Amino acid sequence: MPIITALEKYASLSEACQKAIYDRLVAFNAQAGQILLTEGEICDKFWFVESGIIRAYFHRDSDSDVLMPEITTWLGYENRFVTSVGSFLKQTPATETIEVIESGKIWRICYKDLRLLLHDFPELNHHFRMIYEDYLIFYEQQLRILIAKTAEKKYERFLDLYPQLANRLKSRYIASYLDMHPVTLSKERNHTKKKDQH
Repeated sequence: MPIITALEKYASLSEACQKAIYDRLVAFNAQAGQILLTEGEICDKFWFVESGIIRAYFHRDSDSDVLMPEITTWLGYENRFVTSVGSFLKQTPATETIEVIESGKIWRICYKDLRLLLHDFPELNHHFRMIYEDYLIFYEQQLRILIAKTAEKKYERFLDLYPQLANRLKSRYIASYLDMHPVTLSKERNHTKKKDQH
C-alpha cells in the first residue's frame, strides 16, 4: 500500500498499526478542478497523493495592482502528504484553497481519526513529526525561490525543487507559484531549453 510505504521511509510500523491506518483511510478518484478545501473553511482532512497533482493557493486583495490574482503556495504530487497545516493542527479557518490540478487517486483521513490513531499507536507520532519537519524544510526551500532576485534564478530554483513537475504543470500554475507574469515565465522556459541544447 503506497501510503504505508511512504510512512515506513521514516520507520517501520507494526502490523496492528498498519491495519488501523488502512481501516480509517478513504480513497477517492480526484478530478482536475475539484476543490478539496476552500479558504475560510476549517481543514479537517489530511491527504496522501498516490497519483495526480494538487495545489494550495490564495487570492490577492482585490484592489492589489498586480497581474497574478492567485498565488500558489505549494504543490503536492505522488507520495506526498498534504494538508492546510495551520488550519488542520489548530482547527482554525484556512487561509488557502486546495485544488486538484491533475486527476489522480488520493487518500484521506479525517482529523478525529488521525488523533485517535496517534493516541492508540504512539509509534505514529514519530512519523508525523518527521512529516511536519519535511514541511518546514520545504517551506524554507520555497522561500529561497521567492526571494530570488531574478526571474531566471526563480525558475532555476523551481526546476531544482520540482524537476518532475516542470513538464506536467500548466504554465499558469508555475507562474502563479513563482509570482511571475506568464510572458516572463515563457521567456525563461525558452531560455532554459536553449541552454540545455548547447
